[in-house]
Amino acid sequence: MRRYGEAARYYRSALSRYPSSLQAHAGLGMVYLQEADYANAISLLERAQSLTTGLARDRARLGYACALAGAKERARGILSELLELAHRSSVPGNMLAELYIGIGETANAFNWLHTAIDQKDIPAMLRCDPIFDSLRSDHRFPGLLEHQRML
Repeated sequence: MRRYGEAARYYRSALSRYPSSLQAHAGLGMVYLQEADYANAISLLERAQSLTTGLARDRARLGYACALAGAKERARGILSELLELAHRSSVPGNMLAELYIGIGETANAFNWLHTAIDQKDIPAMLRCDPIFDSLRSDHRFPGLLEHQRML
């Protein structure tokens, strides 16, 4: 719903009660990311990642934030790690797609989004999640939505 101020208040309140909450750190980090407060976003996403046992989701979020902040080499390093991990185990395609969106490689993003749909691991909010804003005007986006409806 893009009510970032309201979301930030919620996550800050959660952090005041539960300072080790992975979800609150990651959520507030994503709010800051949407507000283009990259330094705070990256700091919170790094903290969220440190609270996990290496969850790929949190690593991908951090990579996406780094890409948007202009730290493309760091984002590409995280992408390389996740691609290597994908060769050894399962990494949801939507995570890789988000990294490619951040880096600005839309063709790769669309390829991984189609993979995510095949994996049945695509967000239901494909039409409204801000992460996908840059793709909605692309001529390939309607085909992606059609692929999603077919499965």
